[in-house]
Amino acid sequence: MRGLADRVRREEGGAAAVELAIIAPVLIGGLVAMADIGLTIQSKYDVERRARLGVEGILRFGDDKNAVKEFANSNGNSAFGVVSNLRTNPATVDVKRYQVCRVGNQVIKSELLTALACVNKPEIWFEVAASGTSSSLFGGSYQLKSTLNVMVKS
Repeated sequence: MRGLADRVRREEGGAAAVELAIIAPVLIGGLVAMADIGLTIQSKYDVERRARLGVEGILRFGDDKNAVKEFANSNGNSAFGVVSNLRTNPATVDVKRYQVCRVGNQVIKSELLTALACVNKPEIWFEVAASGTSSSLFGGSYQLKSTLNVMVKS
């Protein structure tokens, strides 16, 4: 009987396979989670890039909201020519123009394009709002948004 117990203790042929079977799902789950996080970070980068392109469009085209939106939604290709190896960016951008009038400590914001009854010259501002979605490999979906407010000096 003692010889059988010694022989079982010395045989370790299947130990590595059992350890691999235990740890492999954890490692695969970690790799999938890292890929999912990487895709979400890429989607957030796409949304922020659209917002920056919207600001650049304001600098290039000024008050022309349609030209700014077209510039930002085409990845800036309208300025640089079409580059075929660019990855498509699914985020979209919206541009709103508004005016701000500062009277003392009071700030009045108006989206009307007419001049405000303002003692000082009203400031012209643009709100660039980019949005997109990120779909998780685990079935969830996230709304991503980035908003920039830019004052244009005249």
